[in-house]
Amino acid sequence: MNKVLPISLLAATLCIHNIAAVNAAPQEHALLNGPFSKVSDVTAQCLTCHPQQGEDILRSSHWTWKRQRMMNGSKTLFSKKNGLTTFTIAAGANPSQCLTCHISTNLLDERFDPTAAVNIDCLVCHDKTGTYERAEGAPKKDLNLVYIARSVGKPSSENCFSCHGTGTELAGRKIHNGIDKDIHLQNDGAGLTCQNCHPSGDRHAFTREITSAPGLRQTKACAVCHTDSPHHQQQLNDHAELISCKTCHIPQYATENPAIISWNWLAPQTPSIHQNIETDAPALVKKFGIIQAQYIQPVYFWDNGNDSIYTRGAKTEKYETTPLQKPSVRTAQSKIVPFSVSLGTQMIDGKYRYLIAPTLADDGTLGMRNNSLDDAAQEGMQKLRLPFSGDADFTSTVTYRRLNHGVVPAEQALDCMDCHGKKGRIQWPALGYAMDPWLDREAPAKIKVPQVQPEETAPITLPPIRETILPVEPQG
Repeated sequence: MNKVLPISLLAATLCIHNIAAVNAAPQEHALLNGPFSKVSDVTAQCLTCHPQQGEDILRSSHWTWKRQRMMNGSKTLFSKKNGLTTFTIAAGANPSQCLTCHISTNLLDERFDPTAAVNIDCLVCHDKTGTYERAEGAPKKDLNLVYIARSVGKPSSENCFSCHGTGTELAGRKIHNGIDKDIHLQNDGAGLTCQNCHPSGDRHAFTREITSAPGLRQTKACAVCHTDSPHHQQQLNDHAELISCKTCHIPQYATENPAIISWNWLAPQTPSIHQNIETDAPALVKKFGIIQAQYIQPVYFWDNGNDSIYTRGAKTEKYETTPLQKPSVRTAQSKIVPFSVSLGTQMIDGKYRYLIAPTLADDGTLGMRNNSLDDAAQEGMQKLRLPFSGDADFTSTVTYRRLNHGVVPAEQALDCMDCHGKKGRIQWPALGYAMDPWLDREAPAKIKVPQVQPEETAPITLPPIRETILPVEPQG
């Protein structure tokens, strides 16, 4: 069954034009002679022709690691450097693991000036040779900077993957597991680049979500290219009123590299465990208490883009799993969306009952500081400016993160009976349904409606949760 119409001729023409522009490299770059003793020397040369781009980067979220985010019911300025990530790791307290991806020449240098554009690492995004590498917060030594500088061009997806991909040594640490195989980025697929969906407007300030031009029916995300009626069957288009495109078109994640699905801080010396010893597939269980998996089926929740986030210093409940990130309660704007899952067994302060953010080992691994949970807790909480009582207890955590990348070809998308029927993957009661709406279209809907509304806001009238757009089964 052909589920998705091709992109229109106009959209395809625009995409081809954009791809050609991305791959073009100005001839003037071939005149760069150096000598360059360090990457900031290259940046200084870049700024002689591109001063505005330098100023734009200094104000962008790629540089500040700050952005407005819907958290716990309100729009909040979130800082990646000081905020808590999955497993409550604070990036600012763990530079060797977390700051390698910052686009600066050496963020770890105490003399680093965050207001000087000369400290921007232009090559990490613009290298076209494939030879440029960074490690522990700075460019690697002995790079051929003249060769790299002469070859720079507009970023490709591979440049973005160097920070936003999944990595291999400790796969799953980075944020877009599955993006490498997204059909939009494949040469035999749409052949797009990241900039097609995250345009910069020529100002080096990339947007997180593509939107169409303002108008009576402004669209965003998938609908910008595919319209809001991309299917031949109207029944499938009607599904999109309550179901995100990603739900059907990202049927699994961690297809390229395994994802970390659990981290047990109590098991640092866990031996490696393989599922099949006759293959060289990655281990299911690795050292440091890491459990990983591939080809994982997502879980599904109602989602409107608002996250419920654990904030540092918040108390945990005894004998209960603490959600570090999950979607907020359902509203009129919510759709069913796929999420990844990460489970943790980690420390809390036995006296203050808040989660502990540890300092990790200096060698860049996921081991604890000095191989000591107490040392890791003491130093980590000091960097977060929260007291550590010395009484370390343990609890369980769970993190749900929405999946945005890893779209498969249309013929591999989920079909009706992948979600409906006795073997369907959707847990309907968890979404508020009495049962699978395919099996009982007359069952009353059950869903918790928020009781407290913001002031001066009209009460939300939720659409019926019972599915009404499925084909009626023939009688007799």
